[in-house]
Amino acid sequence: MLLSDLKRFFEGRVYFTAREGFPDLFMNSCMGQRARLRDVFIKGDSVDACVRYSEYKRVLRAADLSGMAVESTKKTGLPAVVSRNKKRLGFPAGIVLAAVIIQILSGVLWSVDISGLEHIKEDDMYAFLEDRGVRKGTFLSAIDCNEIELMTENMSPLIMKATANLIGSKLYIEVIERTPPPDMADESVYADVVAAKDGVVLSADILAGVSNVKEGDEVKKGDVLASGRQELSDGSTRLLRARAIVLARTEASFSCGTALSVNVKRPVKQKDSRSLYFFGLVFPKKAENAACAAFLSTPSSVFPIGVIRTRTSEFEDVKLKLPPARAKLICLTDLAHTVFRSLGDTYVSGREISSTRDARQYVIDARFFCEEDIAKEQLFRASEVSP
Repeated sequence: MLLSDLKRFFEGRVYFTAREGFPDLFMNSCMGQRARLRDVFIKGDSVDACVRYSEYKRVLRAADLSGMAVESTKKTGLPAVVSRNKKRLGFPAGIVLAAVIIQILSGVLWSVDISGLEHIKEDDMYAFLEDRGVRKGTFLSAIDCNEIELMTENMSPLIMKATANLIGSKLYIEVIERTPPPDMADESVYADVVAAKDGVVLSADILAGVSNVKEGDEVKKGDVLASGRQELSDGSTRLLRARAIVLARTEASFSCGTALSVNVKRPVKQKDSRSLYFFGLVFPKKAENAACAAFLSTPSSVFPIGVIRTRTSEFEDVKLKLPPARAKLICLTDLAHTVFRSLGDTYVSGREISSTRDARQYVIDARFFCEEDIAKEQLFRASEVSP
């Protein structure tokens, strides 16, 4: 539909009415003059139709041959606009000026897109290119993609390769960065590896330091698993930063309970009162605990004039008894939230859950058996080591 409308606009249309003659002869004459009539409507001895703008002169010749009088009613499309303004100097001058401006702007760089940056900031890359003349507004004839690739690769040792492509008025720069080397451990920092919690060691991988545990040992929180103090054969002590991965079986205990009877407040009496709101003033009293309000309004605005309804309630204390099933559900819900908040993604290998109930409360006790890395780094200074 869009293409046909665009074609119709460029071709132009002339709508006309032909009268006082022989319609059949007129239509045959139009065919002989190769003027294709569209949207034809015949009423009596008059014919309403439209043709392309370029075929309207042929319609006039056909009208002379058939004795019809033709009157144009409407002209549309680009040819009609040009015809109406051909005697005006500003119109052709505007067309020429617009063509010149479009031609100039199409030869200017309007956008620079940089992709592939991970360790280098985009702002630094844009500033680097702008300092070397690659910026918005630069003429495309002054942009050399090979030169841009070379200076981008020389910007930083982290850049391994750069590719520049100019598509239309947009410059695309794709950067491939080198993988930076891993951060080496600071040998001037010394540390022991201690247990973060109680547990039974399942495996101990000592990456650096002196091992103090083996599989099956039971450790307490704070015990040294790997020491950063290594005794040498000459009796001296070498300090280092111990690193280890110690997988241990740990236990976590939780207890959640709820009372079988609770005191709650139940509304027994409610009272509604109304106040007048007028431009920020409330009469006869200031509205609190407003239930609803109604203001004067129109479909497009709301006026600060209306009525506010205030509701006040009186409550009494009553004792609510919970069925055991509901109390159990409350405890399980609390237990689930507590366990998720405490253990998170820790692997749980087993669990034991028990419940007790008396006349006053319902309690759920749970033990979770986990397998996790309990190694924790504990830094120390060389001055803290006794000679």
